[in-house]
Amino acid sequence: MRVSLFVGDLCAVMMKRIMPSSFTCWDFAVRRHLHMLICVLLMQTTAFATGHVVESLTTACDWRGSSPSTDPDLRLVKPIDLRCSEGYVQWVYPYGALRITLQQRAGRDFYGCIRADCDFRGALVYTMDGASLRVLLSPRDGEPLQRERCFHSQGGRVVLFMEAELGNNLVKRNTAGFRYDLNMRPPREDDESLEACRPCNSTELVAAFCRSDYAVRGSIASVTHHHSMLETRIGVKVAKIHHQVEPVFTTKRALRDSVDIRVPLECQVKKGRGQFLFLGKIQLGLPRLQCAPRFKEWEIVRHRAVAEGWNDCSLD
Repeated sequence: MRVSLFVGDLCAVMMKRIMPSSFTCWDFAVRRHLHMLICVLLMQTTAFATGHVVESLTTACDWRGSSPSTDPDLRLVKPIDLRCSEGYVQWVYPYGALRITLQQRAGRDFYGCIRADCDFRGALVYTMDGASLRVLLSPRDGEPLQRERCFHSQGGRVVLFMEAELGNNLVKRNTAGFRYDLNMRPPREDDESLEACRPCNSTELVAAFCRSDYAVRGSIASVTHHHSMLETRIGVKVAKIHHQVEPVFTTKRALRDSVDIRVPLECQVKKGRGQFLFLGKIQLGLPRLQCAPRFKEWEIVRHRAVAEGWNDCSLD
């Protein structure tokens, strides 16, 4: 068990290092396969050195594994217990089923969502309510594959039942993976949903800079509205990264012309000229906007906050 946890922790670190979540599906697939190759080598090396076979990699937040057999008599349900507010599940060669329990360490109720990988296939995901199942994610449900699928917890937890599709075998390499986040904001009434679209005031700007998952300065390269995803994507050319908790943004133009930041579709965002300061959260591996003042306006707020002493952190 300790061997599995150690290898799993190494793979979890590599996941964040080599797989920036805002890349395209093609980039994601290439990097994901590189990540899996390294993890498999780690598993094989560990098995050779210790004599222990590692069929799955588990941390408190993530699970990665494969089905060891396609024997019809061994279509077992594997229990998985994850106790983090966010993480990742990846099932290679799905066969049988997984019973995934999601809960936060605090044990409180939550509203959570999952987002499937670009190449998710070979499995279905259900939410479990007692003995009943409700389809949460299916590659054939007609919805965009990467659209968020959400749920409410009961008693501080949610149980997902992940079932392999019939006909799966070890010849066809299916992979079913998804990110989960248990700190999502539940949908609100129309009047309240527009609250997320209003500009931030000076106090909110300073607080957002100090507490946001990212703070980047840049210009708007494009604005595209995705009605099927209920979101607008702002393509941002980054000039400076003040801070970020995940390697989502880059200033290296050779890697990508712009990075998409998500906002609700109802905000009706339009393209603006000049430099902006983009502040927000990274949820389900995607940057989401909280505040976006013009950089000149931010400079005025920043100097005032520092001069009057009401900044909670360094605003550089």
